[in-house]
Amino acid sequence: MNNEARTSKPDAPPRLVEIDGLRGIAAIIVALFHIKIMLQGTPNPLAWVWGADLILAKGWHLVDLFFVLSGFIFSHCYLRDGTMKDGTSPASFAWARFSRLWPLHAAVLCFTAIMLFDDPSTNALNFAGSLVMMHVFLPEIEVLNPPAWSISVEVICYAIFALLALPKDKRIFAVGSVALIVTGAILILSSEAPPIGRGLLGFFVGCCVYKYRDRLDALPLPVVCAGLIPFAFLDTSYKSLVIETMICWPAAIILAPRLGFLRWNAFQWLGSRSYAIYLVHVPMFIFTGNIAMLVPQIPSEIVVVAGLSIALLVSDILHRRLEMPAQQFLRQLSFMQPKPAT
Repeated sequence: MNNEARTSKPDAPPRLVEIDGLRGIAAIIVALFHIKIMLQGTPNPLAWVWGADLILAKGWHLVDLFFVLSGFIFSHCYLRDGTMKDGTSPASFAWARFSRLWPLHAAVLCFTAIMLFDDPSTNALNFAGSLVMMHVFLPEIEVLNPPAWSISVEVICYAIFALLALPKDKRIFAVGSVALIVTGAILILSSEAPPIGRGLLGFFVGCCVYKYRDRLDALPLPVVCAGLIPFAFLDTSYKSLVIETMICWPAAIILAPRLGFLRWNAFQWLGSRSYAIYLVHVPMFIFTGNIAMLVPQIPSEIVVVAGLSIALLVSDILHRRLEMPAQQFLRQLSFMQPKPAT
């Protein structure tokens, strides 16, 4: 869900084009998994399509691919020899993350609250907890926009990433990453805090994949492809999710540069709008489903096509008109600019 690698600053690292395409595919699969929200219990017209059963059962596992991608991209953008690159202060790092995540999240949350104003879950506590992206710390809060749970977890991962990377000792980041991977797996498998565990495990697996990317890139293509196989055969349990996060998603990242089609404009378009698609699709599916209930004779195939089309259209508009302009505006505020040397 993170577009950090798309930056065009002069001192920015090379853009990870294929990773953008991979992120776009992940966003669409997560959206397809949530089609059932729009259908309101009616049969899914996509059930006959090859691979649809797998997506409709395990599409939610692709959220963990997002976590792995975030760790990989953050290492690419911020780490230099295992520590935070020079010129990155805690304040600038935190502000960059806020400007990236919050404006679009707040806008979609407000729309969702208005659309569901008469729902019991739309109350001040739920809205405020979601607005400040702290809902993962408050189990009693019901997230108004369900996919937004992962944003709160991402914030935790960002903070820990900075704490490990800012000290100029690469051993701290290396040891900390391994410890957090183990901690994340334990939190998931013990059911103590699966959401936080999923974030920690995925994010820092992504950091390790980036660190050892040269060795992993040297693996033969059949071996890398074999790493994707478990996703097709494992069940939907958390145990399977841990295996996929440690094997399947690293394999997908290593395989991505070898897949030329990820550079196609369609996948790049999806990748650049993946954060918007991720946040917008459930509210748009609810909106479309509510309209479809007023006209029950509309075929479910049309409902699905309309819902996906509306979600992609709104995502594109919000990406161009809100997400990117708000991010640029916030990052250019005078109090966040570096002070000239004296």
